[in-house]
Amino acid sequence: MELKKQKNEGAEAGKFRPIDKEAGEVVGLWKKSFIFVTRTEMKTWKIVLVLAFVAGLATAIVAVVSFDREQKSRASLVPARIFFTPASLSLEEGEQFNVDLNLDAAGGNVVVSRADISYNTSNLQLLSSSTSGSAFSSENACVYNSKPCEIINNDPTSGKLSITLAKPSPGISSSSGKIATLTFKALKPINSSTSDLKINFSSQGSYSDSDVILDDGNGTDTLSGVGLLSLSVIAPDTTAPVISGGSPTGELSFSTTQTDLSVQANEKSICKYSKTAGTEYSSMVDSLSSSDSLKHAASLSGLTAGTTYNYYVRCQDLIGNKTTSDYKVSFSIATKTTTKGKSSTSPGKTKK
Repeated sequence: MELKKQKNEGAEAGKFRPIDKEAGEVVGLWKKSFIFVTRTEMKTWKIVLVLAFVAGLATAIVAVVSFDREQKSRASLVPARIFFTPASLSLEEGEQFNVDLNLDAAGGNVVVSRADISYNTSNLQLLSSSTSGSAFSSENACVYNSKPCEIINNDPTSGKLSITLAKPSPGISSSSGKIATLTFKALKPINSSTSDLKINFSSQGSYSDSDVILDDGNGTDTLSGVGLLSLSVIAPDTTAPVISGGSPTGELSFSTTQTDLSVQANEKSICKYSKTAGTEYSSMVDSLSSSDSLKHAASLSGLTAGTTYNYYVRCQDLIGNKTTSDYKVSFSIATKTTTKGKSSTSPGKTKK
């Protein structure tokens, strides 16, 4: 009778926070397995938040949200925040990425947290949400189906995700307690946006945003702000490196027996060379070394006078784009000739 009376008074109040509605659904689902605890000193009820789960014996945590008490909230003394880490990301289209949802309890004891998330479904696809390792999971006596008590609702059509976690008194008081890890895929380029993925919050006690409930017996919503995530997504790089600055060139002295083959790439790359024109990058066996992935060189030895040398270079950038045509480096070693006691040089033959 007491429960029915409270439900009726809650309905008369007219508005319910999503966190209250979700908890009510949980009560309906597990109504045969919960303990109900009343606080008779509360005169005006807004709604009773009951998260009921079974772990051997019936276990329940009860958070009471009073309309009168909420208007006189002490939340300003405990300004909790929900925020993303990292706070900014730079990605490429098609890339998958993780962000953590975190709670700063600001020294208060938090028994229930609800993170209300919006994501732009045109630009982002939610692949998964995991509460593994959540601050609410540690030593949590509230367990159901071998997991700490939680309610997760995702609407991929509208891009709405809500994650409600609970832990019996004294709850958690961490300044950086993880709520969940979200995994997304970037579908399209995004230009430094903070609105494509955000934590919804308008004000304390709002009925349509995130909530952080204190262990004060009054169901006080202590959430005072949320962190932004700056997201930048660029179109994928499909351009192969551009090779330039090949050396040596021209004719080298007839006494040259070794030299360095060198090239420069316009982006960080791995470069190889072959003595045979048209060799695919993947089939090349000789590599050029580099300390910065931009300037590349290989030592050539055993050079002989009167010979022309041709080398064919190809490079691949760090994400796999390969050059598909040869960059030719050609040079020759002069020929030494002797006529009447005098030395001279003449063009030599080509060596392949």
